[in-house]
Amino acid sequence: EIASCLVGSEMCIRDRYYIVTISAESINNAAAPDQTYNAIQPFLNKAEKNATESQPHKIIIEPGTYDVTKALHLFSNTYFYAEGVTFRLTSDAATDLMKIGHSTKTETSTGYFYQNITMYGGIWDSNFNSNTSIKVAHAKNFTMENLTVMNTQNAHLMEVAGVDGFRVQNCTFKDQILDENRSKLTYEAIQLDILVSAHFAGYRSEDLPLKNIVINGCSFSNVPRAIGSHTATLNNPVNGIQITNNTFSNITSAAIQGMNYINCTISGNTITNASRGIQLYSVLRGNTFLPSTLETEGGVKTTTPSTYVTPATNQNINILNNIITLSGTDPYN
Repeated sequence: EIASCLVGSEMCIRDRYYIVTISAESINNAAAPDQTYNAIQPFLNKAEKNATESQPHKIIIEPGTYDVTKALHLFSNTYFYAEGVTFRLTSDAATDLMKIGHSTKTETSTGYFYQNITMYGGIWDSNFNSNTSIKVAHAKNFTMENLTVMNTQNAHLMEVAGVDGFRVQNCTFKDQILDENRSKLTYEAIQLDILVSAHFAGYRSEDLPLKNIVINGCSFSNVPRAIGSHTATLNNPVNGIQITNNTFSNITSAAIQGMNYINCTISGNTITNASRGIQLYSVLRGNTFLPSTLETEGGVKTTTPSTYVTPATNQNINILNNIITLSGTDPYN
């Protein structure tokens, strides 16, 4: 594909994909100071306008190491292929590496708006900047496979909220540095969040639950809390989550911390050298938000009641066949 599909080719179509390959030369020779953004983003914008479910766009990045000074933005019906690529934030970059949707000032989408998105491969290195590496919200059918996401300071590696169909397969998350401050330990490698401005900036607030989540075959190391939530929306839980066959090592806090989950399976995971293994809450005072608060912030109507309703069915939470070895004391417990 890289050899036969040239940059900007108008008629490079294979296996239903419209394919564009972006060469290392075109990235390195793009206009300064935002070479990587200036070389890649126009093709992502073109995909936003032209890609369809029946003919998605596939953006292939030629292997190499590229400095990032400005976040890339990915939209519907796009496959972003970066095997053999390293995206590395410059030391002064105050930005994410990849964000689903538009920039903060122009992002007004509601519902599960951005659909059918795949990210495959690459090392995503935040270079110990205090920014989330990858941010996903208002999306449906998002897949991430074979990525390495690494090196944040006082930040998440990944934040997710308002997504229906979030699948992470065979990815590596590692190396979060935190200041010596208890409050910093609320940073997860993958944070399963809610769309409220106090916790999830850059997107429109909405009572839009996470559902159909799969995190499988991934590795987490040297992170404070690997997978989890410390926010919830009253009466509107995360519905349908599978955390399976992952490995966790050198975890300062809990390997997995769930909050307000139903229809949840956590199985086949191996946890080594963690202060806590698996911990689940229903709701917690302080970080449980009323649906009416999200409605007011985002101007999007909700039908979820803002007074507590006893669940009508069992939560259906299954935790089984995990191997857990603990050590040390969790300073956040």
